[in-house]
Amino acid sequence: MEINRLGQKIKTFNTAVGDRKGYIVLQLANAFSESSATNYLDKNKIIKRLMVPVITIDDLVVKHKIKRIDIIKIDVEGFGANVINGALNAISEFRSHIILEIHRFDQDSEFKSMLILKNEFNYNIKLVEYRSKKNFIVYLYQ
Repeated sequence: MEINRLGQKIKTFNTAVGDRKGYIVLQLANAFSESSATNYLDKNKIIKRLMVPVITIDDLVVKHKIKRIDIIKIDVEGFGANVINGALNAISEFRSHIILEIHRFDQDSEFKSMLILKNEFNYNIKLVEYRSKKNFIVYLYQ
């Protein structure tokens, strides 16, 4: 952020985001990019568990009087549906671009969330990166 002089345009928060306020157990993996609060993570890869605070994006918008969200990037190893469910008011108000990594497991909740954004919020979907039938990244826009 500093190198690109974006400090005035980007806000960061030291909290997890989900569908409700509270706390969640974050399982840290030996490869940090695989850390997750879901059952997605192979138990053999867990090196530590942390209790972390959770807030919704909708609550962040109200609490910090955020007037605009251009892009929401969701890469949370299977917790994406929770993030989207906690951001529905912000998504409706700001019509943000969304980059979403989909993991097709856990009753396909991330995939279903993508379809809700498409069908109920009139988002278009573009495949950005295909890794497998169970893991890919999409770009949602209006």
